[in-house]
Amino acid sequence: MQTIGRYELVRRLGRGGMAEVFLARASGPQGFSKQLVLKLILPAFADDPKFVELFFREAKIAARLNHPNIVQVFDFGSADDEHFLAMEYVDGLTLREILKRTWGVDRPPPVPVALKLLSPALSALQYAHGENVIHRDISPDNLLVSKAGAVKLSDFGLARAVDATHSTTLRGKYGYLAPELMSGQGRCDHRADLFSFGVVLFEALTGRRPFGGATELAVVQSTLYAPHPRPSELRPDVPAALDALVDGLLEKAPERRLGSARSALGALEAVLGSWPPVRTSDISKLAASAST
Repeated sequence: MQTIGRYELVRRLGRGGMAEVFLARASGPQGFSKQLVLKLILPAFADDPKFVELFFREAKIAARLNHPNIVQVFDFGSADDEHFLAMEYVDGLTLREILKRTWGVDRPPPVPVALKLLSPALSALQYAHGENVIHRDISPDNLLVSKAGAVKLSDFGLARAVDATHSTTLRGKYGYLAPELMSGQGRCDHRADLFSFGVVLFEALTGRRPFGGATELAVVQSTLYAPHPRPSELRPDVPAALDALVDGLLEKAPERRLGSARSALGALEAVLGSWPPVRTSDISKLAASAST
């Protein structure tokens, strides 16, 4: 079993363009043992001083966030010729997996359950934005749903302090990026996260994204110029107030977009309050059914 510093790698969970992620175990005195996730920079980037500096700078930003709906960063550093980030392990599924397995077999989550899944993400964004941090990679891949029904926003690896975000480098996932990022306008703020959240909300409600295309260029063109359908056009049980929330989040111009995660959360919770309460156990059952 490979060891990185004080962490034992158990198995690989995934691999991205710049890093790979492992289930790991930290051991200590008197039989102490804790499961966590270890993210390692891929060798192709590990020897790039600028990339490593960026990795650690953004790890520091993520590590200072402390919220029940944000995956906790425990540690980061270098050991055994590896650069790592140690994070909380959430035993469950991503929202992407849940949506794929429910919409894919014509078992879409009820509207209030979808809202209950997503309200923790807005709570997490409200907190992060209050700390002057924007996420910049909101997508169903970065929303984790535990078997116990907890929902957590993960991967602040692209996060930047708001006052330091001047990069024109396009980062994040096509189909979720805000228009101001796609058009190369440069500096973005918390409203880019709100646009991305609007895309995720639309997708959770309808099983598809509001802007699409066969190629990345087509997706960019759609996001920049095409109007989006209202969720109720694809799913009649979506109420008008929820259509209005999605419209406010998906405004292409940041100055016309809904202004804060706090106001978006208030609107979402008002809609959610019109249905019978959704319990944590309902979310747990959904995650369990999606696992089968």
